[in-house]
Amino acid sequence: MHSIYRPKLFPEHFDLSCCMDVEYAVRLIDAIAAFSESAVISLSLYGEPLLHPHFAAIAAQILNHRNLSVLIETSGITEQPADTEQAVDNAPYFDRLAQVCRDAPPRSNGHLPVYWIVDVDAAGSKTYGAVHQLSDEDAERCLKQAVTFADRLAQVFPKAVWVQMTRMNENEAELEPFYRLWEKREAKPLIQKYDHLCGALPDRRPADISPLKRHPCWHLKRDMSICTDGTVPLCKEDYNRSVVLGNAFTMPLETIWQNGQDFYREQIQSCYKGVCEHCDEYYTYNF
Repeated sequence: MHSIYRPKLFPEHFDLSCCMDVEYAVRLIDAIAAFSESAVISLSLYGEPLLHPHFAAIAAQILNHRNLSVLIETSGITEQPADTEQAVDNAPYFDRLAQVCRDAPPRSNGHLPVYWIVDVDAAGSKTYGAVHQLSDEDAERCLKQAVTFADRLAQVFPKAVWVQMTRMNENEAELEPFYRLWEKREAKPLIQKYDHLCGALPDRRPADISPLKRHPCWHLKRDMSICTDGTVPLCKEDYNRSVVLGNAFTMPLETIWQNGQDFYREQIQSCYKGVCEHCDEYYTYNF
């Protein structure tokens, strides 16, 4: 879906060129496990992970490593676009991943094996359609599917499913109804701050919650964003790749990480340049 809080990075019509090659993905996962003692791998950065034809196999590969967990953020819309060039069959992923989780030993990183976030962003279909740029008919259908998806997930993956609202001017009036609705269900509500991508997107924030005094970026300190072709931009905000730290398919992750730490050290000296100058995400963090 083309949500108003995401950049337009992918073709209008989905095809498999949008997906990371599964063999590269497996090698990358092994490299991450060797590099990090406690990584949580998020699938995917700005795309829809359930459209990847090997999604379940990739998630299972992550869980083969005891020090890794996987975060899956999805719209919950499991039907594939009519113009998809090749069938994407992820129907078995519920049972397969659930069984992997049951068999998996406790994570050495202290996390659950799998976390799910379902992007719903509204309490009603009208607001859902406005946020995800859908017609009234499609909005009603897709919202129902996303809600059903989240409820089903919560039964299969207990205490590991959140339903997310990215808080914006467009849905602020439904913030409290959304929270009250999901607070009573197995999948729990999660309120996400709106990210204007350093000014690349319109400022839809209902409130400015940034600290009074700026500090070095949590994401430069803790995260590595990897695109489907292996390119590693400075961070998730730098979706235009104005700074490329390396390529995770061809370079050691240690080298790429050190390249990023040079920018973090600059921020310790209160030097914020490029996309960092107008960033409003430096004080947020994931795991």
